[in-house]
Amino acid sequence: MSVKARQKMETLDTIIVGAGAAGIAAGCRLLENNVNNIIVLEAKNRIGGRIYSYEVDGSFLDIGGQWCHGQENNIVYLLSKELDILSLSINCYDDYKMYSPTLSLDKKLIDDMLEIAFNIERDKNGLISSSGSFGEYFINRFNSEIKQKFGHDEQKLVIAKLFCDWYHKYTACLNACPTWFDLSAKGSACYETCKGDYYLHFRNKGCQTILDVLMKKIPNPADKLLLEDKIHLNKSVASINWNNANGVLVHCLDGSSYKAKCVLVTASLGVLKKMHTKLFVPELPPYKVRVINELGFGTVNKIFLKFPVRWWSDDPKGISIIWTDEDKKFISKKNGKKWLEDIFGFYPIDSHCNILLVWIVGEEAASVEHFSDDDILQGLMSILQYYMGNKYNIPNPTVLLRSRWFSDSQSFGSYSYRTNASEDLKLFGSDLAKPLCVNNKPVLLFAGEATSDCHYSTIHGAINSGFREAERIIDFYKDTERKSKL
Repeated sequence: MSVKARQKMETLDTIIVGAGAAGIAAGCRLLENNVNNIIVLEAKNRIGGRIYSYEVDGSFLDIGGQWCHGQENNIVYLLSKELDILSLSINCYDDYKMYSPTLSLDKKLIDDMLEIAFNIERDKNGLISSSGSFGEYFINRFNSEIKQKFGHDEQKLVIAKLFCDWYHKYTACLNACPTWFDLSAKGSACYETCKGDYYLHFRNKGCQTILDVLMKKIPNPADKLLLEDKIHLNKSVASINWNNANGVLVHCLDGSSYKAKCVLVTASLGVLKKMHTKLFVPELPPYKVRVINELGFGTVNKIFLKFPVRWWSDDPKGISIIWTDEDKKFISKKNGKKWLEDIFGFYPIDSHCNILLVWIVGEEAASVEHFSDDDILQGLMSILQYYMGNKYNIPNPTVLLRSRWFSDSQSFGSYSYRTNASEDLKLFGSDLAKPLCVNNKPVLLFAGEATSDCHYSTIHGAINSGFREAERIIDFYKDTERKSKL
């Protein structure tokens, strides 16, 4: 673009890159404070980012984010509590029924192990005092406490080892880490749990409802903010030329260009990891690149199976799978699919009584995305028949729906976590959030769940980050206006 063309281009107050929870939150907060000369550039053909509620037979399935995690100091809950749109999930993921065709599993024994495991995870002081991975810390503590409780009871110790393997997968699901040895023990202690019910779901239209709440389309559509008029869909950003005294230039893959006083990037950490060398002109400073490289960003995928009838019991605890060596041999011999071992259970969902949700976690979560639906279905049904076929008559599913977050070029994964390297180097979400300035003006800002020090990986963390950066922009404009009047 010529200098003359750049000079003629309108200078916007702010360009927001990404219309996920952080981008929508930032845009709404700017409009509420009369910063109206803004646009939001969204690469997808929809808003929401990693919030994606998909309709199946009148029910909405949350392919991505789905819960309001806690109540106290949770912006999602605070925005929603008076609107009567949240309910406690039928499955609170704190009580489990575990199954094995080759092993007798006493419910009381499993409950005792769950209590030990949850107490270890909740021991912030213990985690903070650890210098290694969460996996190392957990295994050492768990083995020690199991031996104290069960002594030399060999059968219980065998079950404890298998339970520990299951809890490894559970941890990978919560944190999106490939293994719990990739997760920092001390870093995981930085996460702050909001008190109150931890698994609240959005009734009716799924988690996308929170976007309507942010835009004030709920409860009264007549009072909505006019943010949607400023959102440009199918606008994939090619480059952000940020080190200019005359404004930040944003070029899109479709050939369009925009200029603004500042740009707020809300892309996922996965996108930043993959694209930062091409996306930013000039390249980001070394400290920012170091943060992007060392913070963790992993993949958790969901598979929804809709059956013609609810063939399982009414118990909401679902089917948690314990894998013995014998079980693994059967699955491997029968299907040759190692990824099946990274499944830790099948769980009912709130929005449809005939659907089971399968979580794919760990090192195989990304590779599964390349398999066909038929291969996925065959593998999952073989597990269900192996584990539950002697108890239930299991029909074939009528619908299979799944996420592919690692293959998604606008996310390259699911959510962030804290690695051993990020902890060793003392790198935090706030380092990623630190804006880049030109002539003491914040021109390149960052938001998203990964920029939160204590609420990363959550929707409320993403929304708070959008509000945070919008306030930073508003404060700068107010300060500039004040100085101009002196």
